[in-house]
Amino acid sequence: MGTLIAKALSTAAGLAHHTYVECSGGKAWGCYGRKTGGAELVRGAGSTARADRIAEPDERAGITCYGVNGVCHQAANRILLPAGVLVKNARGYRLSYAIYGEYGITLPTKKCHGLLRKHESIGGDLPACLFSGGSAPPDNPDEPSGDDRAFLGLALRLHDALQESDGSPNAQLAFQLAHIELCGMYWVGQRFVGFRDAVFRIQAGFERTRQELQGRRLFGDLPPLGFLESMNVLTVNYQDAMADALPSDVYEDMFQLERDERVILCDPDVLDSGNAPRSA
Repeated sequence: MGTLIAKALSTAAGLAHHTYVECSGGKAWGCYGRKTGGAELVRGAGSTARADRIAEPDERAGITCYGVNGVCHQAANRILLPAGVLVKNARGYRLSYAIYGEYGITLPTKKCHGLLRKHESIGGDLPACLFSGGSAPPDNPDEPSGDDRAFLGLALRLHDALQESDGSPNAQLAFQLAHIELCGMYWVGQRFVGFRDAVFRIQAGFERTRQELQGRRLFGDLPPLGFLESMNVLTVNYQDAMADALPSDVYEDMFQLERDERVILCDPDVLDSGNAPRSA
């Protein structure tokens, strides 16, 4: 079995890390961005042939519309699915999870559908993911802890439930509230319980505005660049609200960000790089 390696690199000040996936033979999947020069986050053993099918030829793993279905973090997590690891140590990742979930948002629309195809029947490895000797040398893939495996399983079930639902605004809201509770309990434990109602209010308000922007984007009233810029403003407002509602230790443990630090997730340069069309 091959090895899948999550990598991250800094792009611009204030932006979350860009993440992509590489295999032990050197082939890489760009996930809406560069696929060289990154620092390793984590590695895991898994079928590289399956990862390649999940990635699809465009290397976006079904994240059809950047910033709508997710960003590079969700695309990378999808490609890493055969290895059971996540890009969880990338800067801004927990914020990204709070907004898009581990594996992104699937919509009941032809445009920006965002379907995750798991290709569970595929196994084996790509020739490009093997060294010239015929197999990769031992490279000590990371073994997820029991807690990590349980968390990943729950996150995947939440994603599957949304993907199998009617994708209505209520279904999307239920997904948002369920996954913010999952990450809150996993990342800060029982401390989250005392702030659950406040977090739910913030999450629900964020989701209503996100859905409004999403609708304008889907119907062509808001161009891709305007949507990304609006999502970045909304994301900063979300961090402001959470920082006001949570004690410093809870906020910092939950998001792995300093209380006065602000991060944006959508890189407008993606539209100019050829990785995402401005008219999609």
